Order: sequence, then structure tokens, then C-alpha cells
Amino acid sequence: MTAVPGDKVRVLYQCLSNTASDHDTALAEDAAEFIIGRHQVIMGFEEAVIGMREGDEKTVTIPKEKAYGSKSEENFVMLRRERLPRGISLEVGKYLCVRAANGRRAVLAVSNVSKSGVMLNVNHPLAGRDLTFRIRLSRIDRLGMQEERTVGRSGS
Repeated sequence: MTAVPGDKVRVLYQCLSNTASDHDTALAEDAAEFIIGRHQVIMGFEEAVIGMREGDEKTVTIPKEKAYGSKSEENFVMLRRERLPRGISLEVGKYLCVRAANGRRAVLAVSNVSKSGVMLNVNHPLAGRDLTFRIRLSRIDRLGMQEERTVGRSGS
């Protein structure tokens, strides 16, 4: 059986991209699970898993357009110092973790610090980069048709 959209899959992965960030190079201790087609992972990763069988392993390079996109100058935001918590360490290159209005967590890079404010980079830390992953598909659960029927009944 090969993985198709609608399947719940479990994968082990390792990002092989050459970066200074620890999370890029660490082998996943726990498997990542997602349903193909639900956009729970980056598009290129999802596409790479389609057609794989349980136990298959492969290495793929995902272009930035199918990963976290290009870096955008529009994603740099100037924030006045009085809007930041007192005592926070502001150094160029450091990351701040904030919770957005929608409740999602965002990681912002400090790109410039002045007396009046701080310039934050809202781009994803991996934006603008092609990413290479080693992927091993460990499990496929065929949800497709069963899940569609369940959703159809509950919406009636």
C-alpha cells in the first residue's frame, strides 16, 4: 500500500540542510504524524511522502517555494520599546517567542535594535531556503473513504 491523500502517516525525518540551528539537524526522536492533504506540514514534505510505502526511506530537497517561501521585506516590523516587556534582552540575532492574537506561537528574529525600538523579522527562520530531508515512512493508516463517510454523516 502506498501513501495517498487522506491517509494518516507517521514518519521519522532528519533535516540535512546545513544551518547553524540545532532544530534543523536533529533526528526526530518521535515520529511526526499528519494527514496527507490537510496541510499540517510544509507542502513539499507532504508531496514527498505521497507514493511511499511503509518502511521506505528517501532523501528529498524541497525548494523554498514548497517549504517556508521566500524571505519578504514586508515581514520586518518596527516595534516601539515601550510595547516590549521590561528587562527583555534585545540583541541582534536573538529570537523572541510571542503569542499572536489568534493564539498561535510565532518566533521573531531581532534584526536591529535602537534607542526607540526594535526591528523584528517575522519571516519563518527557514524562509528563503531550500531544505533537504531524509524521510522514513513508518506507518500508513488508510482513513480516506472512512473519514469522508463519517464527516458526511455528522454534517447531515
